[in-house]
Amino acid sequence: MKKILIVCAVALLLAVNAWADTVTFKSGKKVEGNIKSITNDSVTVDLYGVTEMTYNLADIQEINGQAVEIKKPVATATEAPVPEPIAPVTENIPAVDAVAPNVTQQEKIQGLAMGETPKMNLSDKQAKTFLAALGMFSVILFFILIILYIYSAICLQTIAKKTDTQNGWLAWIPIANLFLMCNIGKVKYIWLLFLLAGFVPLIGTLVGPICDLFLFGFIWYKIALARGKEGWVGAITVIPVVGLFTMGYLAFSKDGNKEDKQGAAPLPNIGGGQPA
Repeated sequence: MKKILIVCAVALLLAVNAWADTVTFKSGKKVEGNIKSITNDSVTVDLYGVTEMTYNLADIQEINGQAVEIKKPVATATEAPVPEPIAPVTENIPAVDAVAPNVTQQEKIQGLAMGETPKMNLSDKQAKTFLAALGMFSVILFFILIILYIYSAICLQTIAKKTDTQNGWLAWIPIANLFLMCNIGKVKYIWLLFLLAGFVPLIGTLVGPICDLFLFGFIWYKIALARGKEGWVGAITVIPVVGLFTMGYLAFSKDGNKEDKQGAAPLPNIGGGQPA
C-alpha cells in the first residue's frame, strides 16, 4: 500500500513538473511554478499554490527557455513626446557687464537664449570723456546766454535813455523789461496778452510761436519809430543773430529825424531865428 502511495506521489510530482513554468534569472537562479501574469516590467509566478512572487523582468534572462525582451512603451496619440534638454550656449557670449555685478554669467546666457538684445555700454574712459565734453559745452552755453542777456539789457537801457523813457533799469529784470519795451514804443500793455497764447492746450503749440513773433516784431517796430529810424529795422529784430545787430544799431546810432507831435516835418529856418 505504501509503495502504491509513493508511486502515485512521484507520478503527481512528475506531472506537475511537466506542466510547470521555469523562470531563469541572469544570475543563474531558476524558479519553477505557474506564471500568473506578465507585464512590460514584471512577471508574477505562483509557487505551487503556496505563494505568489513578482519578479522584475529586467532581472530575468529566460522564461521556459525563451529569451526575455523588454519592449519600450510606445507613446500614444495623447502623450506628447518629451523634448530633449537644450544644451546651454557656451560660444560667442559677450563679456559680462561690469555695471551689473549681481547678474551671474549663467543668467546672462539664459537671457541671450531667450532672445534678449545685449546692451552695449561705454567704457569708463569713454563715459568720462563724454561727460567732460557735455559739461564743458553746458558751461560755454551758459556764459554765452549770460553775455547775450547783458548785451540786450545794455541796448534796451540805452534806448530808454535816448527816448527819455523812465525806469530804464527795468531792462535788467526779466518780464519787467517787457513793460519797459512797451513804454519805449508807446504800446499798450494789453498787447502782452499775446504771450499767453502759448499756454493754450493743443492750439498753443502752433499758434504760440507765431503770436510771439508778431508781438515782438510789432513792439520793436514801434521802438524803431521812437528812435527816429525806419520801422522795418526794428521789425527784423525778431530774426536770430540779425536781431543782435539791429538792437545795437537802435541803441548806439545817432538819433534819426523826428517829426513833431502832429506828424509834420519841422519848419525850415530862413534866418533871424524865426521859422518861415
